[in-house]
Amino acid sequence: MGGTKNYYFKIRSDILTALPEDISSVLSLGCGGGETEIRLKESGKVVYAVEREASFKPKLEKILDRVIIADLDQDRLDLPQDFFDCILLADILEHLRNPEAVLQGLKQYLKSGKYLVISAPNIRHASIIKDLLLGRWTYADAGILDRTHLRFFTLADLTKLFTRNGFELLHIRRKFIPLVYEHAKYRWQERLYPVINRIFNTGINPLLYIPWLREFFVYQYIVILKKAI
Repeated sequence: MGGTKNYYFKIRSDILTALPEDISSVLSLGCGGGETEIRLKESGKVVYAVEREASFKPKLEKILDRVIIADLDQDRLDLPQDFFDCILLADILEHLRNPEAVLQGLKQYLKSGKYLVISAPNIRHASIIKDLLLGRWTYADAGILDRTHLRFFTLADLTKLFTRNGFELLHIRRKFIPLVYEHAKYRWQERLYPVINRIFNTGINPLLYIPWLREFFVYQYIVILKKAI
């Protein structure tokens, strides 16, 4: 969710494992360096990608089926209608000025009954609540308050956004990170935070079984939806 170079070239294994199995064509919006999309292509899928940064195109157009340079908030996409089995928006909604308009525009490219997969940060995370109680709202180079984020969502916000735009919720994956890595200021914190986060994610943690409480420790949601028939 940050803007660093490593972020743009990261393979999103969490996204790859969340994708439905019955897909053969994927449209990925905001693909960055395209490492995740390359893995999808290597698995035999037809992969189209849309990216705002033109410098990524020379590499990706040699591998993917089609690469389009466009601004999702401004440009109309020249794509076949009712063509894709899956549209992927990995950490993109929070960067859009008008995510609702973008979702409406994307529906025409997706087959009926097929899938929209998104990931988005959780503004309800405990670290954000803590800072608000302390009177702070501080943007950073990465994380939930990445300075490039224009929109912020809770799970309820996301659900309403999708349902009113013609998508049916199928499944939600939660990425639990109680101690946020970008908040680690000292070396001992860098060592300790991953250990505590791993312990938190074990099945013996009672907090994971209290629905209203566990949402405060969700760092990111991966939501799988389908286009209403």
